[in-house]
Amino acid sequence: MPSLESNQSIRDLLLLFQGERFGFAAVTRKDMFSMAELYDVLGLFKEGRLKTELRVADVATMPISVTRDATIRDSISLMLERRVRRLFIQGTGSFVSDREIISYLFSPRKLQETKDNQATMLSGKVIEARPVEALRIEADLPLAEAAQLVTQTQGGTLTCRNGIASTWDIIMKPFASGDLSLG
Repeated sequence: MPSLESNQSIRDLLLLFQGERFGFAAVTRKDMFSMAELYDVLGLFKEGRLKTELRVADVATMPISVTRDATIRDSISLMLERRVRRLFIQGTGSFVSDREIISYLFSPRKLQETKDNQATMLSGKVIEARPVEALRIEADLPLAEAAQLVTQTQGGTLTCRNGIASTWDIIMKPFASGDLSLG
């Protein structure tokens, strides 16, 4: 796992996330260890330490979708292949993320089923992983406002006519394009 020292800057943390393409990092301070994730950075918009003039439409991406009948195995393969953490369920405004899939795979019911027959571990349908409804917003919403909304949603994903906006889209895309001021 990527790491940095606690005395390094937010810019250093974002550069680490950008280089690793992973929104988690270990933070060390002498003999202490903690975790930082991209989600933790969202609050800096509210504090005024992150600023951008961009709107959700500027960073939204097209969602990757699967059918309700897609298997967990196929869904995980698609997530790994496309390097995404969320798959939308076709014809709905809902999605499953890696978190819902992990919760499903380690639920008592699924563990018992797998104990009895390991071949069934990844054979369930993605719809069984309890998809989460994405919050629908306007595409012209400023990213600072989107950052606040994303913290209030389950799954941390917003959707609009231009696509979806995740925590990565809200922070890392403006950072990569030079449109994010760090204060």
